[in-house]
Amino acid sequence: MTVAKHRLLGLAVVAPWFLCPLPQPPAIKTVDVKRPGPPSFTVVHERIVCARTSEDILLRALPQLSGGRIQIDLLDLDEKVLAGPFVLTGDKSESVSFVANEGFPRGRTYRLRCTEQGIIGSYRLSISQPWRIALGPRYLGAVLILTAGLAITAGLGIFGIGGAGMRRMGAGFGWYLFLATFWLVYPVAHEAGHVLALRIFDAWEPAGTSLLPFSGQLPHVSGRLSAHLAPWQIAVAAIAGGLLPTLLGYASFALWVSPFGRRWRSQRLRADFGWSAFTLMLVFPQAVPGPMLFPRLIHDRDYSLFIQNAGLPLWIANSAMAVVALINLTVVAWLGKHFVLRIRTARRANQTVHLTEASLPAQEPNRNPAAAGSRR
Repeated sequence: MTVAKHRLLGLAVVAPWFLCPLPQPPAIKTVDVKRPGPPSFTVVHERIVCARTSEDILLRALPQLSGGRIQIDLLDLDEKVLAGPFVLTGDKSESVSFVANEGFPRGRTYRLRCTEQGIIGSYRLSISQPWRIALGPRYLGAVLILTAGLAITAGLGIFGIGGAGMRRMGAGFGWYLFLATFWLVYPVAHEAGHVLALRIFDAWEPAGTSLLPFSGQLPHVSGRLSAHLAPWQIAVAAIAGGLLPTLLGYASFALWVSPFGRRWRSQRLRADFGWSAFTLMLVFPQAVPGPMLFPRLIHDRDYSLFIQNAGLPLWIANSAMAVVALINLTVVAWLGKHFVLRIRTARRANQTVHLTEASLPAQEPNRNPAAAGSRR
């Protein structure tokens, strides 16, 4: 099995460690409403108490409406609208994540306001605080395992234990550790975008900022609650996280394809791989996971905050996200093709060198006395 196949197999083994979902807690509130007729124009208020601290509240709606619409908003006890509106019609099941700047602390009370506008039928609302994939602790655990494995194999190699097999294993640990730490390029650039926007609005809270997952949590940035940002400022601060690494990736790729970049990379194989990987890490998150927001296969708090506060129609925001994803996917495909071609070229060059060395005749010592005398 080749080195590339070994590494792909290792990634396939490690992936479930990061992607395995957590068991979800039960709903903290369930609302069942029936309106057989006449059309209802009632406003329904439901009290919600957070069972734990979370970044969002998930609302699942199962409507059976033959007419009318329902507008759903999330409010605090001071009647301030924190998230919404979410419109519910027809009989199609829907789900939405409500997010707030300060999150949802444990024990805090909120109100769900359902404004019925001429509805006939019934609907059920299920409110929960889902567990998200705990990437922070899992990432730290993987880094510690890789670091320990690299240290152990290096120590055994120093004493000559294990031979070539131990050296190959140590090289594998080192490659995965490099990949794990290089992954931090995007989180740092992402959170730096939030920090930059909040600093411009004079609303950055340093105590609530973590650029790396070393605290056991995902990287995050918080704004000062006393700043009282306008909705458009909240939207800009939310979208800045994905915008900064994307723009940096475009700038890096433009230099990468320039005549200077091609000439510089052609003379340095390892630097070429590092630069290509750096650009790839900046643009990949908006190329593949980004489109998964549309069918709601994944949840992104920044995108939800942007939608709730930008004041733009949903189709415009989704169209912009689709255009960015298409551009980034093109860049990813270009870089991926370059990786494959460059690896093939390097292998062929190595094979040519080995064949040339093998075909050269062994040089024998010169036994001609006359020639030896002339050299003396």
